[in-house]
Amino acid sequence: MCTQIRVDLAKGVQNTEFEEYHNLSTGQYISWMTTDLKTIEDIGFKNVYALTGGIFSIVLSSIALLQYHYVLLIATFVLAAMMIFIPNIFTRFIQEATLKLSKSNETLTNKIKTFLEGFDVLYFASKRNKLREKFLTINEEITKEKVNYIKVNGKMNNGIAFLNIVSQLLIDLITGLLVITKNITFGAISTTGNLS
Repeated sequence: MCTQIRVDLAKGVQNTEFEEYHNLSTGQYISWMTTDLKTIEDIGFKNVYALTGGIFSIVLSSIALLQYHYVLLIATFVLAAMMIFIPNIFTRFIQEATLKLSKSNETLTNKIKTFLEGFDVLYFASKRNKLREKFLTINEEITKEKVNYIKVNGKMNNGIAFLNIVSQLLIDLITGLLVITKNITFGAISTTGNLS
């Protein structure tokens, strides 16, 4: 899939007019085909495959929970809906952090290219030591955006994990009540939490 996207980008570039092509820097094109594509692969494609596996798990677990008691299935779907919709409140923050990180990577690529292209000037001016300083500065900028992305992503993942724990405890509580009322057997306690 990544190869096909690169081919599509290359087709787009090859069909671009001369002036339009030069409206963007080479670094931006490179960033699209490397950094941005890596982001699409990590955040997009892997999530699609995880979703597919998740759908199979949902269907099979739902059937198993229904075999125990319909109340468990209903409670699971209500709690799952909460776990799906509550984190959506924070999606905008993840999108903003991802966009900033992508732009920062693009800027990094452009600046690295500019600094390397200016090597001759620095060499003849006996200022090659400036190159290290410039690389340090641009590295600090990208590091700041990476840390911001990790923080935002971590907060969201921790919130989801907390909701997950609370949901499993509620399912265990409901299972316990169904066992006490003799609607299901005691052995169900060990599996309903995992199935839900």
